[in-house]
Amino acid sequence: MSLASIDSALFTALAATGHAGTLSADRPFALVARHTGPWTREALQHVCGQYPAALLRANGASYAPSTPGTILGETEMRAPEGWSVLVALEDPRSADDATQGADGVPGLLTLIDRVLGVLNDLPIATAQTAARATGWRWVPELARGAVITAAEVLFVVERVPPAVTSALVGEPWERADGDLGPPGAPRTAFHTDLDD
Repeated sequence: MSLASIDSALFTALAATGHAGTLSADRPFALVARHTGPWTREALQHVCGQYPAALLRANGASYAPSTPGTILGETEMRAPEGWSVLVALEDPRSADDATQGADGVPGLLTLIDRVLGVLNDLPIATAQTAARATGWRWVPELARGAVITAAEVLFVVERVPPAVTSALVGEPWERADGDLGPPGAPRTAFHTDLDD
Protein backbone atom coordinates (compact mmCIF):
# COMPACT_ATOMS: atom_id res chain seq x y z
CA MET A 1 0.00 0.00 0.00
CA SER A 2 1.61 3.22 -1.14
CA LEU A 3 1.40 6.66 0.43
CA ALA A 4 -0.12 7.94 -2.81
CA SER A 5 -2.91 5.33 -2.70
CA ILE A 6 -3.75 6.22 0.91
CA ASP A 7 -3.84 9.93 0.09
CA SER A 8 -6.01 9.31 -2.97
CA ALA A 9 -8.55 7.27 -0.99
CA LEU A 10 -8.76 9.91 1.75
CA PHE A 11 -9.13 12.77 -0.72
CA THR A 12 -11.79 10.98 -2.78
CA ALA A 13 -13.90 10.41 0.34
CA LEU A 14 -13.37 13.98 1.57
CA ALA A 15 -14.22 15.47 -1.84
CA ALA A 16 -17.71 13.99 -1.53
CA THR A 17 -18.39 16.57 1.23
CA GLY A 18 -17.86 19.55 -1.10
CA HIS A 19 -20.70 21.39 -2.83
CA ALA A 20 -20.83 23.31 -6.09
CA GLY A 21 -22.90 26.22 -4.82
CA THR A 22 -25.71 24.74 -2.76
CA LEU A 23 -24.74 23.87 0.80
CA SER A 24 -26.35 20.81 2.40
CA ALA A 25 -25.85 18.70 5.50
CA ASP A 26 -23.97 16.08 3.46
CA ARG A 27 -22.02 18.64 1.43
CA PRO A 28 -21.18 21.55 3.76
CA PHE A 29 -17.79 22.54 2.31
CA ALA A 30 -17.41 25.22 -0.35
CA LEU A 31 -13.77 24.17 -0.83
CA VAL A 32 -12.09 20.77 -0.52
CA ALA A 33 -8.41 20.79 -1.44
CA ARG A 34 -4.97 19.45 -0.57
CA HIS A 35 -2.42 21.44 1.40
CA THR A 36 1.31 20.77 1.77
CA GLY A 37 2.59 23.45 4.12
CA PRO A 38 2.13 24.49 7.74
CA TRP A 39 -1.19 25.69 9.08
CA THR A 40 -0.73 29.47 9.17
CA ARG A 41 -3.20 32.30 8.72
CA GLU A 42 -1.27 33.52 5.69
CA ALA A 43 -1.32 30.10 4.03
CA LEU A 44 -5.00 29.69 4.78
CA GLN A 45 -5.85 33.07 3.28
CA HIS A 46 -3.77 32.24 0.20
CA VAL A 47 -5.35 28.81 -0.36
CA CYS A 48 -8.95 29.41 0.72
CA GLY A 49 -11.03 31.65 -1.46
CA GLN A 50 -14.21 30.09 -0.14
CA TYR A 51 -15.45 28.88 3.23
CA PRO A 52 -16.22 26.54 4.90
CA ALA A 53 -13.08 24.77 3.74
CA ALA A 54 -11.57 21.32 4.29
CA LEU A 55 -7.86 20.95 3.50
CA LEU A 56 -6.18 17.52 3.46
CA ARG A 57 -2.51 17.27 4.39
CA ALA A 58 -0.11 14.33 4.73
CA ASN A 59 1.69 14.78 8.05
CA GLY A 60 4.39 12.09 7.88
CA ALA A 61 5.29 9.13 10.08
CA SER A 62 7.85 7.93 12.59
CA TYR A 63 9.37 4.55 11.72
CA ALA A 64 10.51 2.58 14.75
CA PRO A 65 13.13 -0.18 14.44
CA SER A 66 11.57 -3.61 14.37
CA THR A 67 12.81 -6.93 15.66
CA PRO A 68 12.94 -10.18 13.68
CA GLY A 69 9.51 -11.73 13.52
CA THR A 70 10.39 -15.23 12.29
CA ILE A 71 13.06 -17.89 12.80
CA LEU A 72 14.49 -16.84 9.43
CA GLY A 73 15.09 -13.33 10.73
CA GLU A 74 12.47 -11.62 8.58
CA THR A 75 10.97 -8.42 9.93
CA GLU A 76 7.74 -6.60 9.36
CA MET A 77 7.52 -2.99 10.47
CA ARG A 78 4.09 -1.44 10.80
CA ALA A 79 3.98 2.33 11.00
CA PRO A 80 1.14 4.79 11.71
CA GLU A 81 1.11 7.23 8.79
CA GLY A 82 -0.49 10.56 9.69
CA TRP A 83 -2.91 12.78 7.77
CA SER A 84 -4.99 15.71 8.90
CA VAL A 85 -7.89 17.77 7.65
CA LEU A 86 -8.04 21.44 8.53
CA VAL A 87 -11.67 22.54 8.85
CA ALA A 88 -12.00 26.31 8.56
CA LEU A 89 -14.79 28.90 8.85
CA GLU A 90 -14.57 32.56 7.94
CA ASP A 91 -16.33 35.46 9.64
CA PRO A 92 -18.15 33.77 12.50
CA ARG A 93 -20.03 36.55 14.27
CA SER A 94 -19.48 35.13 17.73
CA ALA A 95 -17.99 32.16 19.53
CA ASP A 96 -21.46 30.59 19.55
CA ASP A 97 -21.79 30.99 15.77
CA ALA A 98 -18.31 29.60 15.20
CA THR A 99 -18.93 26.58 17.39
CA GLN A 100 -22.59 25.78 16.80
CA GLY A 101 -23.35 27.57 13.51
CA ALA A 102 -26.14 29.97 12.62
CA ASP A 103 -28.56 30.88 9.81
CA GLY A 104 -27.99 27.78 7.69
CA VAL A 105 -24.21 27.89 8.11
CA PRO A 106 -22.79 24.86 9.95
CA GLY A 107 -20.56 25.46 12.95
CA LEU A 108 -17.12 24.04 13.52
CA LEU A 109 -18.32 21.04 15.54
CA THR A 110 -20.79 20.02 12.83
CA LEU A 111 -18.05 20.25 10.20
CA ILE A 112 -15.68 18.14 12.31
CA ASP A 113 -18.35 15.46 12.64
CA ARG A 114 -18.89 15.50 8.87
CA VAL A 115 -15.17 14.92 8.24
CA LEU A 116 -15.14 12.09 10.79
CA GLY A 117 -18.26 10.67 9.15
CA VAL A 118 -16.51 10.14 5.81
CA LEU A 119 -12.94 9.35 6.92
CA ASN A 120 -13.05 7.62 10.30
CA ASP A 121 -12.76 3.83 9.76
CA LEU A 122 -12.52 4.33 5.98
CA PRO A 123 -11.25 1.09 4.39
CA ILE A 124 -8.11 1.58 2.31
CA ALA A 125 -7.42 -1.65 0.45
CA THR A 126 -5.01 -2.82 -2.21
CA ALA A 127 -4.41 -6.22 -3.78
CA GLN A 128 -1.79 -6.99 -1.14
CA THR A 129 -3.26 -5.67 2.08
CA ALA A 130 -6.04 -3.70 3.71
CA ALA A 131 -6.07 -0.95 6.32
CA ARG A 132 -8.43 1.64 7.73
CA ALA A 133 -8.12 5.33 8.44
CA THR A 134 -8.61 5.85 12.16
CA GLY A 135 -9.59 9.16 13.73
CA TRP A 136 -7.04 10.09 16.35
CA ARG A 137 -7.93 13.51 17.71
CA TRP A 138 -8.99 17.01 16.75
CA VAL A 139 -7.54 20.24 18.08
CA PRO A 140 -8.43 23.94 17.69
CA GLU A 141 -6.22 25.85 15.24
CA LEU A 142 -5.82 29.41 14.00
CA ALA A 143 -8.69 31.01 15.86
CA ARG A 144 -8.59 34.75 15.17
CA GLY A 145 -11.58 36.32 16.85
CA ALA A 146 -14.60 36.86 14.56
CA VAL A 147 -12.54 36.30 11.38
CA ILE A 148 -11.30 32.72 11.01
CA THR A 149 -12.00 29.71 13.20
CA ALA A 150 -10.41 26.38 12.39
CA ALA A 151 -9.72 22.94 13.79
CA GLU A 152 -7.37 20.18 12.74
CA VAL A 153 -8.81 16.65 12.58
CA LEU A 154 -6.04 14.03 12.66
CA PHE A 155 -6.08 10.49 11.25
CA VAL A 156 -3.65 7.58 11.13
CA VAL A 157 -3.40 4.68 8.70
CA GLU A 158 -1.33 1.67 9.74
CA ARG A 159 0.76 0.27 6.90
CA VAL A 160 3.84 -1.79 6.19
CA PRO A 161 6.30 0.61 4.52
CA PRO A 162 8.50 -0.47 1.61
CA ALA A 163 11.72 -2.23 2.64
CA VAL A 164 14.59 -4.25 1.23
CA THR A 165 13.47 -7.76 0.29
CA SER A 166 15.85 -10.46 1.53
CA ALA A 167 16.29 -13.85 -0.11
CA LEU A 168 15.04 -16.74 1.97
CA VAL A 169 17.66 -18.93 3.64
CA GLY A 170 17.55 -22.62 2.60
CA GLU A 171 14.80 -24.32 0.65
CA PRO A 172 11.18 -24.57 1.67
CA TRP A 173 9.54 -27.93 2.36
CA GLU A 174 7.19 -28.59 -0.49
CA ARG A 175 6.00 -31.95 0.81
CA ALA A 176 6.69 -34.47 3.52
CA ASP A 177 6.87 -38.08 2.36
CA GLY A 178 8.18 -39.69 5.54
CA ASP A 179 5.82 -40.75 8.27
CA LEU A 180 7.87 -39.11 10.98
CA GLY A 181 10.15 -36.65 9.28
CA PRO A 182 11.12 -34.51 6.33
CA PRO A 183 11.38 -35.64 2.70
CA GLY A 184 13.80 -38.55 2.34
CA ALA A 185 13.41 -39.76 5.93
CA PRO A 186 13.08 -43.55 6.28
CA ARG A 187 9.56 -44.80 6.55
CA THR A 188 8.77 -46.31 9.90
CA ALA A 189 5.85 -48.20 11.26
CA PHE A 190 4.29 -47.76 14.64
CA HIS A 191 4.16 -50.84 16.81
CA THR A 192 1.62 -51.05 19.53
CA ASP A 193 0.39 -53.77 21.82
CA LEU A 194 -2.72 -53.96 19.68
CA ASP A 195 -0.63 -55.34 16.76
CA ASP A 196 0.29 -58.53 18.73
